[in-house]
Amino acid sequence: MRSKSILIAIMMSSASLVGCLGEDLGPYQDRIEELEGESQVDAGIMEELNRTIDSQESSIAKLEVQVSSLQSSITGLDAQIASLQDSIGSLEAENGTNAEKISQLNSEVAALEIQKSELEGTVSSLQAAIAALDATIAALEAEKSDMEANLSLKFQEGYDVGYGDAYDASYDGVAQHYYGEGWDDGWEIATNDAQAAMEEMQELASTLNGTILGLQESAIECGEHTSLSDGICTSDSVVWGRLPFENGTPLTINQAFMGGWTHQEDWLYSVDFAKDEGTPIVSFKEGVVREIKEDSDTNCIDEGISRENCTHGNYVLIDHGDFTFALYLHLEQWSVDVEVGETVGRGHQIGRVGNTGYSTGPHLHFNVKNGFGYGGAKIVLFEELAGISNGIPFSGANVTSNNSNTSATAQVPPSSCPSDAFAFRGVFLLSAVPCSMAEHDVEYNLTGYVASPGMDLQVAQYVQSSAGNYWSYSCIDTSSTGSFSTVLEWDSSVHGEWSYLMMSVTPDGDCYAYDSWWTSIGITMV
Repeated sequence: MRSKSILIAIMMSSASLVGCLGEDLGPYQDRIEELEGESQVDAGIMEELNRTIDSQESSIAKLEVQVSSLQSSITGLDAQIASLQDSIGSLEAENGTNAEKISQLNSEVAALEIQKSELEGTVSSLQAAIAALDATIAALEAEKSDMEANLSLKFQEGYDVGYGDAYDASYDGVAQHYYGEGWDDGWEIATNDAQAAMEEMQELASTLNGTILGLQESAIECGEHTSLSDGICTSDSVVWGRLPFENGTPLTINQAFMGGWTHQEDWLYSVDFAKDEGTPIVSFKEGVVREIKEDSDTNCIDEGISRENCTHGNYVLIDHGDFTFALYLHLEQWSVDVEVGETVGRGHQIGRVGNTGYSTGPHLHFNVKNGFGYGGAKIVLFEELAGISNGIPFSGANVTSNNSNTSATAQVPPSSCPSDAFAFRGVFLLSAVPCSMAEHDVEYNLTGYVASPGMDLQVAQYVQSSAGNYWSYSCIDTSSTGSFSTVLEWDSSVHGEWSYLMMSVTPDGDCYAYDSWWTSIGITMV
């Protein structure tokens, strides 16, 4: 690179000048070696810019493929429309005896025209994204060129200052000090400028990548019981994400699914990563922080506290907004870096590895589940293992995290109950009901229907307060078709910091459920 060649020339000149001044090269040797190392750092910054440019060019290529595919679809629709219009013309030529058929064909043409319009809108959006990426690449190239020129200038400025001061100092032995001062000034200016420019480019690239992903996902429709994850339709029974450690962190999985030590029942699909205390932990995927605990310095095994009675592990619980929740457990005391209600992007630092709770040594315990208090463990898959074990974590696996910090594209709202969350109790929801975090004294619309008309709705809310803990029941009449409409509220004069929610059918006129339940949905009051 240009800056590296200038650096070499400067070092050669400085050595020659020292010789002229009668000074030994020894006092400069450490400084020369240090500058050689710093030039390698600068080269790394330039390489990162090149990688960013390559990534943007790759995104453009993918978008152009999508545009080409969509344009082919539009051409196909044009052909269908033309064929239908020919058919309409033939029928009309038969003196209007096929009015019903003509009407049907006209409806089909209208529907195809709508599809075509939607595809053309998507193509327009993608082409705008391509144009924006082209502009970004041009800006990155210009920025890289400016950085190289500025680095050369600043290095030369630093050298000139050092050279002039050293020359003025002549033979009085002060030359070494002035050389160092000049080099330091030049290097500090150059490095600060380069770092600021790099951070600005990375932020812009992250924003554009989020826009691209949103456009790509808008054109994808997933089937029943599947959801979109990073552009791929995946089963709702699994959750994909990235390893919960900083990019480049080498990891060994010490205990995986169905582990013989602690990974059974509610912890069936958990994963343990042994790392030194203080190792940064980052989010597996984007979400909103639901709960945190960080005040404990107690290890239950050391203190002789049973697993059943151990509530001392520090943790962060993140709601992904889709009724899945990730638990990061055994964190170091006072290490949590996020707050309840905060939206975090994938790769955002949330805490550090610790040894609190029921733990045999410093490690992160990680698992994902749905919103029910018991059961509901979800199979977690890691993208870094996709080419090794189809994403499935296994004990003894050695893998390196590829989880870079990305900004959340939007605020992630707390999860609402899925429409069939209480289907196993004969209840189906039509409105958004809190199934994660709820506010005191807010009335939430509760509408839906029961599976068997003629039965009523029972709503059960668990009360946790200083006066005691108990279930509070209310029963709602349904219409002749089984539908219901009411409000759901957590009264601050009754409810404390958390609650549970359950709904069930009940016989008409009798406010009781046919049987009790083993689990219900946890609610954090905020």
